[in-house]
Amino acid sequence: MTLGFAGLFLTFIVLIPMAALIMRAASLPLDEFWRIATEPRALASYRLTFGASFLAACVNAVFGFIIAWTLVRYEFPGRRLVDAIIDLPFALPTAVSGIALATVFAPNGWLGMHLESIGIQVAYTWVGVVVALTLIGLPFVVRSVQPALEEVHVVARQARVGRAEEREQVAPLPVEPRIAQQREERLPERRLAEPQPALERVGDAERRERRVERCAPAVGRLGRSVSSWWVLYGLQLI
Repeated sequence: MTLGFAGLFLTFIVLIPMAALIMRAASLPLDEFWRIATEPRALASYRLTFGASFLAACVNAVFGFIIAWTLVRYEFPGRRLVDAIIDLPFALPTAVSGIALATVFAPNGWLGMHLESIGIQVAYTWVGVVVALTLIGLPFVVRSVQPALEEVHVVARQARVGRAEEREQVAPLPVEPRIAQQREERLPERRLAEPQPALERVGDAERRERRVERCAPAVGRLGRSVSSWWVLYGLQLI
């Protein structure tokens, strides 16, 4: 039932309009289609769409990762409020977000009047488009990267605890008792003890390999989260 409803909704909202667009374009002659696709107005729309999307994606990739890292690694007053504000673009309709941004960045808006005084116009320009795409795309970055960062943080903390326990288990003897013990030992026994540093190095290598094996799944999930964010961001632009 749920799968059928989702398929029906996807058909009416996405598949049928895209099929109508493709059929309309296929009905045109090739030279006519090329003339329409390369008009100055169409080229300007391509530059605006892809250029603004690329700039917004770069901004979100940097600052979205910083926000997700801060929410995962640090505890500070108002953390829950900031975490809730991240989801605000999900709750607001797109039209409401656009009207709010146009009101704030208009020449007589709260921020627009100050930017206008220094010669920067945001509303109804390509800069406003970048700001709107950044606002809409930021939650995709944070919510895609945050779970993977939380798992990496947990794995790193477990590795630190494991290293601390290993240090406690192999804690060296005090210097003076060791010197006295070496004096009492015989030469053959000391020769048998010479390969010990090599064995310790092998043990360190094995411990490093175990830590890498524990961190590898979390790092892989982080990479998949970032790639899924790019896919969701591309679907949003479509």
